[in-house]
Amino acid sequence: MEDGEEEDAETARSEAEDSKKECHNYVARQVARLISNRNSAVTIREEPRFTTRNGVRRKPDVVVQSGDQMLVIELVAVWDANDGVLKHKASEKAANPRIQKRSST
Repeated sequence: MEDGEEEDAETARSEAEDSKKECHNYVARQVARLISNRNSAVTIREEPRFTTRNGVRRKPDVVVQSGDQMLVIELVAVWDANDGVLKHKASEKAANPRIQKRSST
C-alpha cells in the first residue's frame, strides 16, 4: 500500500470509529431516557466515574439505581451483527472486569 492509500485507509478507519462512538452514545442516551420514562422512581446516571474499593477507576455507560439495587449497563455498538460477532462481543463483555454484579451497599 502506498503512503496516500495508507492515509486514506487510516482516515476511513477513524471516521468509522467516530460514527460507531456516536451510535453507541446515542443508544446509551436512549436507553437511559426510556428507563426514566418507564420508572421515574429510579436514579439514572450516564457515564458516572467512580473508583472501586481496590482503587480501580470505572466509567460504565448507564447506571440505574432503585433503593439498594443497582443495574450497570455496558453497551456495545458493532457494525457486523452476524451471530459469531455478537457471541464474541457478549463473551468479551462477560469477561470484562469492569462489569460486576453487586449491591450498592
